[in-house]
Amino acid sequence: MSHEHTTFDIACRHVAENERAILYVWRYSDGQFGMSCGHDDHPEISSWVTLCRACVVKKLPEFDIMEQLQPLQEAARDNPDQREWTVGAFVEEE
Repeated sequence: MSHEHTTFDIACRHVAENERAILYVWRYSDGQFGMSCGHDDHPEISSWVTLCRACVVKKLPEFDIMEQLQPLQEAARDNPDQREWTVGAFVEEE
């Protein structure tokens, strides 16, 4: 099934390249999402890429967590087998 690539979010390269699972998701005040593997080994801007949101659905079977997050919320889990996410407040950097 194909789709138009119109809505974009950001992800660490580990997630984008299917090297690691998504363990941390956040939502900016403008509605854009961010996703990472939860590790701290990607400090460089080149460690992050934009992804089509519809393509992300394929990477995150538990996509419903993204649909539940309101702007300025985040969700985390300890491992990819964990079905429950811990949801909290997300603080945007200025």
